[in-house]
Amino acid sequence: MLDRTASAIKKMKSNGDPRGAAALSGLVHQIYEASVHPERWNDAVAAIAASFGSTKGLLFTPYMAPQHGGLIFPYGISEATLQLWGSSYIDHDIWAKTVQMRQLWSDGAV
Repeated sequence: MLDRTASAIKKMKSNGDPRGAAALSGLVHQIYEASVHPERWNDAVAAIAASFGSTKGLLFTPYMAPQHGGLIFPYGISEATLQLWGSSYIDHDIWAKTVQMRQLWSDGAV
């Protein structure tokens, strides 16, 4: 998996504009692939992060932990940091709270 992630990041950087149409098309393809093959989400998150010039990325379900059916796909984030966030900061997620406060989030909505 790490080889595929490194390869995807290298390919994005070598294609010139990491935010251009070809790169965006590649990202969309990786996202669709991950939707069918969940084991590819880590690669997709890595590629999305790379497209923004970031060394870290995270796709997760903010109000449902993995042990309850939620998802978490980190890239470049240590297990210790994830544990700290999960035990101390998850209840202070301003993005999730704002979405909930504005009623933009509902069960079953994607």
